[in-house]
Amino acid sequence: MARGFSGAVMRAFGAQDHLITVLESERRASHCVRVRFHSDTLFDEVSDGPTSWIRVWFPDGSGKEFQRAYTFSEVDAATGRFALDFVLHEPSGPASNWARAAEPGDTVAVNYMSSVPLEIPDDPPAGYLLLGDSASIPAINTIIAAMPPEIPIEAYLEEHEPADRELPVSHHPRLRVHWVHRAGPQSLADAIEARDWSNWYAWAGPEQGSLKLIRARLKEFGFPVRRHTHSPTGHRARRWARNGRPRTPRPRRRSTAPFPVPTVPRPPPRPRKPHPHRCPPPSPFRHRRPPAGGRPPRREDFWRHSSAR
Repeated sequence: MARGFSGAVMRAFGAQDHLITVLESERRASHCVRVRFHSDTLFDEVSDGPTSWIRVWFPDGSGKEFQRAYTFSEVDAATGRFALDFVLHEPSGPASNWARAAEPGDTVAVNYMSSVPLEIPDDPPAGYLLLGDSASIPAINTIIAAMPPEIPIEAYLEEHEPADRELPVSHHPRLRVHWVHRAGPQSLADAIEARDWSNWYAWAGPEQGSLKLIRARLKEFGFPVRRHTHSPTGHRARRWARNGRPRTPRPRRRSTAPFPVPTVPRPPPRPRKPHPHRCPPPSPFRHRRPPAGGRPPRREDFWRHSSAR
């Protein structure tokens, strides 16, 4: 099937296709289904870890395929089995339509590219601040599952519809979940508690419009700006940003050796030759009328050219 420009880019970067087969489906909520798969070759390439994700190519019924990114919900690399959670949106797209109709034995192609598992720091912070929506809950669940039990976690989850509260969130003894009703892209950023977030780590993965405002809000609390990465929900997410750690300016590399001064003078510029087809510059004066009676020309016999005024 045709994959368009995205497929051409993936091939240019050497992305390898892996065929995955549906084993079973399970309803996790009224608008969420978990599909379990098996692959013989995928985990020869995949690096498993929190927020690790793959690109899945879904057919749309017209001979074309569209890619969507999904986080691993369950992984058993030894047997090649894993699971992906699909939030069934309305209006439905190619991914939602495929997940609704998925049956055991169905196959689909996937790529593993640009996914870097989130590294849990060895130096434990004071806590973790996680922000996202229904589509990023699978990634947030993998982060919560990897956290030590003594570290507090504050999770702010954006609610697009009441059914979002049915989505399962991983258990943690010190986890507090704050559901935020979405009234606009600023809802999630405005809901963050104004408190001391010193030495906390933050991770955010909502849609792009909300992420811009969350970034500005976190900067108000002192979180530094870090590089971006593609989130498993198809939007842009942030890596860990630790609050309270001063940034050390990078020293400039300057040479102490004196610069050599050239002693050979430059040659004089070569005179330009007039072009044979170029008209000569106009004279500042031109005749107004011919001299009368053969007398020598006088000043009043000439027009002053505009360029000589």
